[in-house]
Order: sequence, then C-alpha cells, then structure tokens
Amino acid sequence: MAAPLVQLASLSADDTVIRLPHPYLTAYTVQRAASTSSSSPPGPVLCRLRETANSSGAPPPAALADAAGLAFSKPADLKSSELPPASDNSAWARARRSPSSTVSWDGAEPPPLAQVWLLLYVLFTLRPAMETLRLELAGRGAATLARRLTDVLLA
Repeated sequence: MAAPLVQLASLSADDTVIRLPHPYLTAYTVQRAASTSSSSPPGPVLCRLRETANSSGAPPPAALADAAGLAFSKPADLKSSELPPASDNSAWARARRSPSSTVSWDGAEPPPLAQVWLLLYVLFTLRPAMETLRLELAGRGAATLARRLTDVLLA
C-alpha cells in the first residue's frame, strides 16, 4: 500500500514536519512564503522551513532554516500530455517523469549544503513514494550550488 501523499498547502504553520535526531531534536515546520512582488507573474506557491519554538535539545551546529531566505515549491508532476511514453526508459525520460521543485534564495551566496539537504529530506519525507526529484535552482551562485550538490552525490 502506498503512503499517503501530504499536500504542503494542507499543513498548518504549527504542524511539525521533521525533527532532527538526538541530541538536537530540533523540529521544523513548513510555512507559506510571503509573495515577493505583486507585479511578478503567478508561479508556484513557495514555502519556507521554519524552526519551531518548542524544539528541545542542543542547538544544531549551524542554522538550518531560513538563514539564506531559502524557499521551495512543492514537487510538481508534468501533465500527462507532456510526459514521455512509458516505453521510453532512457535517462532523459526517467528524469522527465520525476516531479520538479524550484528552490530559490535571496542572499548573495548560495545556501549551505546542510540547508539544502534538510529541504530535500523534508520533500522526500512528505512524498515517500517519490524516488527522484528534479531541482531547479534559482538564485545567485546557482551553478556553484549545483556543482556542490553533484560533488556530494545529491544531484
């Protein structure tokens, strides 16, 4: 039986989504990000990870949520008319059939790998049946972050 699909929009701001293991026990929730501009075209709804106030345990060695204004969209599947045929098992076709999520940040530097790792962990926790994910990186230093993700085998 497949695990239920959790919709990001259905989560309340108080719902703990993920908790770090002992000794940190830091809890995180997903909150809708504020719209950046009313003149920008409508795009995917962006969310941010927030540390909850009721976290117990030792603080993590580095801030893992919202330090770089990291925002992400829920994983979106392509329309069935845009998918490659199921008989096409090439690497391109398998990647195309994977959901896509946009990750953006506000800072002049890309976010640290630890923040992106936590974000990926949350996305795969919310959609446990998802085996792969396509990330679109949007922000200054996106190429640098992409290279770092490849270096640590997250991409």
